[in-house]
Amino acid sequence: MYDRNFCRDTARSTRAEWLETNEIGGYASGTVSGVPTRRYHALLIASLKPPTERVVSLVGFIEGLRQGDSVTEFCAYAYPDSIHPRGFDRLERFEGDPVPTWRYRFPDGSLVQKRIVMSTDDNTTFLEYRLLEGDGGQLRLRPRLVWRDYHSLQRASVEKERGFKAEGTRITYQPDGSIPPLVIVHPEAERVDEAYWFYTTRLGVEQERGLDHDEDHWSPCELRFVLTPDSPVVGLIASHEASRANGSAAEVSAMIDAEIDRRAQRSGRVDISDELEPNTTATLKRWAHRAWDFLARRGDDRWTTLAGYPWFTDWGRDTMISLPGLTLALGETEIARQIIACYADHVSEGMIPNRFPDQGEQPEYNNVDGTLWFVEAIRAYAAVAPDDPIIRDSWFPMLREILDWHRRGTRYGIHVAADGLLYAGEEGTQLTWMDAKIGDWVPTPRRGKPVEVNALWYNALRIVESFATQFGDDDTTKRCASDADKARFSFRSRFVNRTGAGLYDVVDSPNGDDPTVRPNQIFAVSLYHRMLDAETQRRIVEQVDYHLYTPFGLRSLARNHPDYHATYGGSPVERDGGYHQGPVWGWLWGPYMTAYRNAFGQDENYRRKVSEGLSLLVNHRDERGIEGISEIYDGRAPHAAHGCPWQAWSLAEALRVASEEGFLTVT
Repeated sequence: MYDRNFCRDTARSTRAEWLETNEIGGYASGTVSGVPTRRYHALLIASLKPPTERVVSLVGFIEGLRQGDSVTEFCAYAYPDSIHPRGFDRLERFEGDPVPTWRYRFPDGSLVQKRIVMSTDDNTTFLEYRLLEGDGGQLRLRPRLVWRDYHSLQRASVEKERGFKAEGTRITYQPDGSIPPLVIVHPEAERVDEAYWFYTTRLGVEQERGLDHDEDHWSPCELRFVLTPDSPVVGLIASHEASRANGSAAEVSAMIDAEIDRRAQRSGRVDISDELEPNTTATLKRWAHRAWDFLARRGDDRWTTLAGYPWFTDWGRDTMISLPGLTLALGETEIARQIIACYADHVSEGMIPNRFPDQGEQPEYNNVDGTLWFVEAIRAYAAVAPDDPIIRDSWFPMLREILDWHRRGTRYGIHVAADGLLYAGEEGTQLTWMDAKIGDWVPTPRRGKPVEVNALWYNALRIVESFATQFGDDDTTKRCASDADKARFSFRSRFVNRTGAGLYDVVDSPNGDDPTVRPNQIFAVSLYHRMLDAETQRRIVEQVDYHLYTPFGLRSLARNHPDYHATYGGSPVERDGGYHQGPVWGWLWGPYMTAYRNAFGQDENYRRKVSEGLSLLVNHRDERGIEGISEIYDGRAPHAAHGCPWQAWSLAEALRVASEEGFLTVT
């Protein structure tokens, strides 16, 4: 709960963001203060081809309460020189759990509550205003409309003024046929058909990011409702679903309550150990529910994982890294199966897609590690569902083919070299998770034999060897065992830095072997199958701990490196140029903890380390996205959050570690 002091402090409440999702890629999002600061802040962002083709229609409302001769507006929008209205000055409190809820106090003492819920499985938002105390008055709502892709911004035009209809208790808006009609269902109301534009709405975060940051909103009318003790609730439905057009606004409160109950039933399956301090326990419980924000339908019958909100869709690498924490740790084995099957359908030349594009184009395959994480995800699934016949009948033959493609060579120069190590990269490519690119400039190309790629390659060989042994495929067993032994010998010979404590980041790059201290070496200790002796593993963890560890993840570059960027910000070029040059990546918290366990043992000391680590993560991280873990943080204290406010793999890795250590269980 955020109290009135927080809510009325715009420096904090305009930075804190809330999120509602619908499990098909659509969402609603905004700030505690009510001021939209991103192009992605709106009451309804629909996914027309789940989970992609996202569009924005209803940004919000001008909200006011008329009492006597005066109207108190309780919304908030920013313009170049001001914020108007300043509805946050009326905010008494905000709660994000179980649904975004605001309470506003008015001059006569009336208290009005607003709740927002997104419907599961369709592009619909429910909005409720409820008088809790006082005499109330006349509630006035004026919609602010746009008609655009969620990455773009709108400018005023005559074309956007078309397609508005008001009939009875419904408003319909569709200026062109590119998006299904927006329907707003409301109670009986007085309607004032006075249309105008709100020009130059300023989006502060977009301005900070050096992007286009002003937008124009179209408003065709104002709706006026009675909100008094005799009529204390006003509910609205905003939807792009034709079936919702015949709904009743009188059902909104019941719909919201039913959605809250459904979420409570899900959360009720998750138990958190009482060994953790109370706030950590409560937050882990909410994080477990938040996992569903990232699980979405791809088409009608398959699940996928969205990499983050508000702008990412499904990325192969992120999906496979996130899968254990978002599904298996929470007992959602069938969803994990469907996610793997979805990507198995798109394997091409031994690779899974790096990304399914927003507009439904052909998948992109420009990555080297995503497919190897896919193999690890199948291993993790098999550990909890060993008797599933799909592993033997479908996935095992596919895994053999994946290895064969890597051996003989596939896209982007990916191939097994003569020494048994995996080489990847061509001029101008960025194939690892450090994948920033600005025009033709690749800040972290890592062309050659990256350390984590080869740790993953060895892990994949041993996984397929194990499956081959289980399924009686002696030829594959022998081939994988031989290749793994060769890779292990070469890895130990080439990657161990004899003059330092850790591993080279890349060997055989166009510029030689790279001794830069980066977090990628941690995977040589965190993966299921590992190549190094115990002492070397301990030295790697100690090296990473000294140079890269923070309570919120690992720095992407050691602080003593000349290219180190302590903070993340500036123009798009400045941001992307420093993306992997120092900022802390939240998802690396999990591999670090697992590597520490593998290096030093899973004993009471480790259990205490995880407990304390979860407490620090919960209580001291900069929470930009409410109940989320951000994509990245500054490399130096106080480690301000940046990038995507709700990042799937950041949350997933915290849940995975908590589950593996028994702090999180599912009934």
